[in-house]
Amino acid sequence: KLFLPAANEENCLVAIDNQIAVLQDALSAPLSYLTVVDYVDDTTAGDRSELLTDYQVWAIRQKCQLLFCVLNIAKQKMPSVQNWDVVCAQGLEVSRSAGVLITRAPFLEQNKDICTALQQYAREHLSVLSVE
Repeated sequence: KLFLPAANEENCLVAIDNQIAVLQDALSAPLSYLTVVDYVDDTTAGDRSELLTDYQVWAIRQKCQLLFCVLNIAKQKMPSVQNWDVVCAQGLEVSRSAGVLITRAPFLEQNKDICTALQQYAREHLSVLSVE
């Protein structure tokens, strides 16, 4: 949804304004991040907020903040800089100084089924497991 061009976007600055609006909405409330998450259509999914781990939600919110920062810099500097790489580098620098982290998910956090299987195996075989 975020990068889908709208029919009324006549230039890059209008597109950036629209993307900033989507990000502002995504950051406006605890569950509003769901507006930028695209799910595979699954009518049995139930509560979509439960489909993501806490880490994934945190990563989505961090990336929304990072994109918000970069797009604001792009909007301000595009008429003079006109180089997306420069704008992104400046956005990363500003974001890092504001405490926004660039997330890289740990393997077990991204693969809850494997984590659960390992935990279950460890509980079932606790008597034979050792630290060696």
